[in-house]
Amino acid sequence: MAAANGRLEATDAVAYIAGPALAGVVSGSLGPTATVAINAGSFGTSLLGLAAIRLRPTERPPDGGPASGPTRAHDLRTGAAFLRRTPVLRALAVLLTITTFLSLGMTDVFIHHLRHGLGQDEHLTVVLPPVHAARFFEAQEQGASDARLQEIAAEALKEVCFQDGGRRAGSPEEVRFTDVEHLELDL
Repeated sequence: MAAANGRLEATDAVAYIAGPALAGVVSGSLGPTATVAINAGSFGTSLLGLAAIRLRPTERPPDGGPASGPTRAHDLRTGAAFLRRTPVLRALAVLLTITTFLSLGMTDVFIHHLRHGLGQDEHLTVVLPPVHAARFFEAQEQGASDARLQEIAAEALKEVCFQDGGRRAGSPEEVRFTDVEHLELDL
């Protein structure tokens, strides 16, 4: 078990270090579309590998019901009790938890500071669904005024960006723009 965990961790470390570099090389030589396709193919390969795994069948009780045994809650309690009794594993579990949360969060912070340090602002591009675009172009063909076209575009943006079929803000009054440095709309 220790050897298998060692191989797993070594593979994870190599992938974490070499993966982005390899993605950059592939993207630079084949382009981003091919890189995403290769990445998707690697997930397909993983899926095939998982499908090839054969588990040993579990014994069923004679009545045909589910196998009796400890529940997941019992397993979690047993594992937590084991960690409490084992100071070295407890310290490693706490350290790994903190490291995981910090490393995941620091990646986002690093990307944010890198983008702003390079002068790249975050842009939001929204493509209107066909129903909204059709309303806009029909009104334009019928000679609608600029004010009416702006109203149609505003209704579409309200629906797509802020309300999303009622799953987000209930009304435009609930929407607040904060910390906006630049806003540009192109129709």
